[in-house]
Amino acid sequence: MLCICFQACKGLRNIFGQKITLVPIREMTDVLSVESKAIDLARDTWVRMKIGTYKGDLAKVCITF
Repeated sequence: MLCICFQACKGLRNIFGQKITLVPIREMTDVLSVESKAIDLARDTWVRMKIGTYKGDLAKVCITF
């Protein structure tokens, strides 16, 4: 496992291979867990777009599933 870390960090500035250590599993956090908030959308309500091409635009909900 450390061998993979050494290879991944090779050539990166400010990362020194001799200081890489594994973190014990009980000390690891759930860094890759994603919790999405369920939002109830109703027809004819207004929403603000947060991502993508239309980020920041106001939109009206026409159809919900």
